[in-house]
Amino acid sequence: EFLYRCVDGKALPLLTKGRVRLDGVSIETALKMLTKPEWRNDWDRDFLQMRVLEQNDDHSTIHWRIRFPFCFKDRDMVQCAAVRRLDNEDAYVIVYKEGNHPSQEPTGRYVRMTTGFSCSILRRDPNDPITSSTLFALANVSYGGVLAWIMP
Repeated sequence: EFLYRCVDGKALPLLTKGRVRLDGVSIETALKMLTKPEWRNDWDRDFLQMRVLEQNDDHSTIHWRIRFPFCFKDRDMVQCAAVRRLDNEDAYVIVYKEGNHPSQEPTGRYVRMTTGFSCSILRRDPNDPITSSTLFALANVSYGGVLAWIMP
């Protein structure tokens, strides 16, 4: 869902939100699908690669390569991501922000995307807490290149 495009005449990265019920996917499995490269690379065909560049106690630095339709160059981005379990133990929050890493400077092969604040909240489904979950996502991303001009 498109929320806004500009404020005071200044273009802002596209802000989108989404909510998906994951029938038959437990919260533990859904968390792995979102955060573990070996899981994400297997199920999400739009992502060419998710690679953890650096891991420490409170966050990861991740390099994403994303497939775009044939008429556009593929994209990449570097983000810092932190995963926290909420106090009630029925939810996780994943917070993303713009990152950088010396091993992943922008190249001509991909258009570099940028991100503002983005997050995902993963909750147990109240109707089926053992085997299903719900994902709410809020993404603040600029696609770069000509798409940044068309869809700031």
